[in-house]
Amino acid sequence: MKIDLLDLLATRAISNPSRVRSATLADGILNLTIGGWAWWRETEQDREGLIRLAFRGLSSGTIDLLDWLSGDDFDEVLDDFEVRRTVEIEWAQPTSSQIYGCAPLPDPLALYDRVEGYLQDNFALRRPADFLNGAGRLSRFLDHASSNFYLLGSGPRAICDLILDELKRQGVPHQVMDAKGRPEAPIFVRFGDHAFFCEHATAEFD
Repeated sequence: MKIDLLDLLATRAISNPSRVRSATLADGILNLTIGGWAWWRETEQDREGLIRLAFRGLSSGTIDLLDWLSGDDFDEVLDDFEVRRTVEIEWAQPTSSQIYGCAPLPDPLALYDRVEGYLQDNFALRRPADFLNGAGRLSRFLDHASSNFYLLGSGPRAICDLILDELKRQGVPHQVMDAKGRPEAPIFVRFGDHAFFCEHATAEFD
């Protein structure tokens, strides 16, 4: 039986034990075979089984096949398994605005901490440097934010609202310009320390 993974997860509750039996990545397709408690079946007559997950059209993210395959003694691999539609995730939306500071930012680290805290609280597959200009190196970000006119950051509405709130709190005049970013693939997958976007996600089992 082959089914859309989101449809399956909407009707079945994941249970352990679960282990990765095989993992392959080729031609933009990640295939995982999971063995353990057969939570995907309608009845519990057969308590053990295999389910094959396929993720197609992979885009941004992190995947480590060796990490999956070396965890022979770990039988709760689906504990942190999550599959969501990208449109439901605020931080994953396309860039909507660019924000320019029109005076030095008195406390740039406060803004950095707020963005970082938001991303951590939401387990985002992003870093402050993805939204704050120059934040790949903290010293560079501090230099930008000390200028009289500078691009402070850009991102989706949730991030921009956070930046604007902090600018208002610190009393910094600013300008907002519309921007149009590229959307991510429609499905977001989190699998323990692994997370990525993909076009399609399916499950197959007997």
